Amino acid sequence: MRFAILTTAIIVPLSLLPERFFDPMNRVTAAMVGELLHLAGLPVVVNGALIGVQAFTARVIGECLALQPMGLYAAFILAFPGRPRGKGLALAGGLALLQVLNLLRIALVTLLGAHVPRLFDLAHIHLGQAAMIAAVLGLALFWCRRRLPDQEVPPMASAFPARFLAYASLLFLAWVPLNRPYMGLLDATLQRLFALAGYTLILPRGLALYFQTFGLVTFAALVLAMRGIPPLRKCRFLISGLLLLTLFQLCFRLCNVWLTAFQIGWLAPIAQVTYNLCVYALPVIAATVLLTRGRLAKAE
Repeated sequence: MRFAILTTAIIVPLSLLPERFFDPMNRVTAAMVGELLHLAGLPVVVNGALIGVQAFTARVIGECLALQPMGLYAAFILAFPGRPRGKGLALAGGLALLQVLNLLRIALVTLLGAHVPRLFDLAHIHLGQAAMIAAVLGLALFWCRRRLPDQEVPPMASAFPARFLAYASLLFLAWVPLNRPYMGLLDATLQRLFALAGYTLILPRGLALYFQTFGLVTFAALVLAMRGIPPLRKCRFLISGLLLLTLFQLCFRLCNVWLTAFQIGWLAPIAQVTYNLCVYALPVIAATVLLTRGRLAKAE
């Protein structure tokens, strides 16, 4: 419960910040990625938040900063029992390492965009969501092992980030062709709801990939990667969690409709909060709830 509260308390304020707040960090991040690519001997041009490699240009925006995964890691450290000094060291070291990994991620994605453009969006989503969350899990488990006696951390837990990433990769590939039909079902639901109020809603689906839908992949991979939980309990929780995430994604789509069709501008921050909850916070919080319940049931 403490982890869920802290995660929400970190993710929600981050989501409410306007994009211009991140502009200085975006420019610094772009410059650092440019230096990395220069060190690798690659021709790169950096202009503000823009990174150019050959004919390909990528823009660093607030979401590229990996602040949400860092927020998850910070929430875990703060929720975990320990001395303030130890937590401070864990936060400083872990967040610095996540920053380095994120710079490498942006550099890799930019190179893919320059040389294999069709893989850019795929790599951007998978590395930005599943790979960064796997890194957060790895660092969190390392902290656990440092703070707890060996008998309190099952040996199999060390392999959890790798199992999660393996499941996430497989589910990611399966979800790529399914995310548009899934969005079609959400849109059809909204169209029926608006029709009841006398509105004819036309929802174009011009994207090949809808980033927010891949939160379903993250949650499913987290649940499938767990060990020691009865299959029936895991299945029930998987269905419940996916339905909850679908409800939030329906709310996100609804916010977009109100923003674009009805010009209700004050909903923009709410839409961003809903998006970040769908992609980062809810999958991890829900999986943590399952793990906690599974351990309590096992103890009984």
